[in-house]
Order: sequence, then C-alpha cells, then structure tokens
Amino acid sequence: MPLNATTYLERHGWRGKGVPLDGESGRGLKKPLALPMKRNLKGVGKERDRAVEWWDCLFEAGAKKLQTAPAVTSKETVLEDGTVVLKPNLATSSSISLASLAKREHARKLLMSGFVRGRPNEAYEQQVKDLEKTLAEQDRERLAAKEKLAQKADLINGQNEKKTKHLEKAKRKEEKKLAKKMLKEQGEKSNEEKDAKKKRKREEKAAIKDVSQTKSDKGSAEYEDRAEKRRRKEEKRRQKDEKKQKKESREKSSDKADKASLKADKESKKRKRSSKD
Repeated sequence: MPLNATTYLERHGWRGKGVPLDGESGRGLKKPLALPMKRNLKGVGKERDRAVEWWDCLFEAGAKKLQTAPAVTSKETVLEDGTVVLKPNLATSSSISLASLAKREHARKLLMSGFVRGRPNEAYEQQVKDLEKTLAEQDRERLAAKEKLAQKADLINGQNEKKTKHLEKAKRKEEKKLAKKMLKEQGEKSNEEKDAKKKRKREEKAAIKDVSQTKSDKGSAEYEDRAEKRRRKEEKRRQKDEKKQKKESREKSSDKADKASLKADKESKKRKRSSKD
C-alpha cells in the first residue's frame, strides 16, 4: 500500500495545508523526517527465496493466448438458384479466460519448484575424469619429449663449443710457435751480423797492429812469434764458429723432428674423434 504523505506529516505535528513544515517559529525542524524503508525480503517469502512473480505469470499467459490470424479459407456453398457463395472460415478463439490461464501457469510453476534434482550420472562423470587424466598424461609426455630434445640440443651445442675452443687453442699455439720461430731467425741473423762486424773489426785492428809492428819489428824474431800467436788465435776462433754452426744446425733438425711428431699426434687425435662421432 502506498504511503499517504498528509497523514504521515500530520502524525508528526503538521497542521495542514497553508502551514509551513517548520512550524510558527520558522527555524525549521530539529530532526529530519525518518521515512521507513524496507531493506530486506521479510514478508514476501523466505530471506533467500524470491517472491512469486504473479504479474509475470499473467503476462506469459496473455502472450500464449495471443495468436496470429491464419489464412482465410473459404468454403463454397451453392444455392438453389445456382449462385455460389464463399464463406470465410475464421479461427475460433479459445473459451479459456486470461485469469484462468494465469492461475494454471502459476500452479505449474509451483508444482515444478517442488521437485528435487536427481543424482548425477556417475558413469558419465567417470568417463569425463578418465578423459581428463589421459589428456593430462599426454601433456606430460609431450613436455618430457620437449625437455629431452632441448637437452640433446644443449649437449650438441656444448660439444660444438668445446671443439671450436680446442681448435682456437691449437691455432693460437701454432701462431705463438711461428712468432717464436720468426723472432729466433731474426735473432740468429742479427747475431751473425754482429759476429761478422766483430770479425771485421778484429781483422782491421790486427791489420793495423801488423802494419805498426812490421814497421817497428821488421826482421825480428818477436814479429814472427806474434804472427804465430795471431794465427793460432784465428784458428781457435774459426773452430769455435764451426762448432757453433754445427750446434745451430742440430737444434734446427731437432725442431723439425718435434714439429713432425706434433703434427702426427694431432692427426691421430683427429682420427680418433672422427671415429667416436
């Protein structure tokens, strides 16, 4: 039932039409009007259930009763004088009233709301669970296969990296050896040049001494002794130079043999790796 505002205000001290709501003093009400508001479903049904929507049932019944007019079917009737008369055959409306249809719909809803839902189909649920398990197992197998492939790829990449590192190391070693060899050859050349320069200087000095001594000691025995000593010294130096050259040739031959053995070892290692792969 709707709220009657006049009776409600008169109950709170309003005198009627023409009188202000705040009274004669004109200072306004001390407390605002508290309108009662319904904030729950009590009185309509249970707190957790909806009310019966009777207007919805009425609308549904009315909608079901509405029908579109079918196509007009005519029947021929022949009169005594021979004239033909067409009579339209209109659809007959049902004799059930709208209120009775609404009541019937309401009763059907109440009847259907009293039924209890049956137990679920256990066999179907079991099939669904089995299917989920098989799908999960297939997913796990796929993931395991992917992990195995990734591990294999990592191993192959690691082996390739090791091979490349080993090759780079061997290349660096060879480059160092070549650099050492070049330095050694350059040092030998420089040493030979130094020895030749020293030899020339000694010869020049000896020649100068010889000239000076020949001038002073010509025809003396001392001159002959000094010449013999110089000859012996030169012989000793020559022997030393020969020994040095022989030693260098031996070292070169030993270096060549070491290089040949290293090459043979590398080739054997490569063959073993290729056979393992």
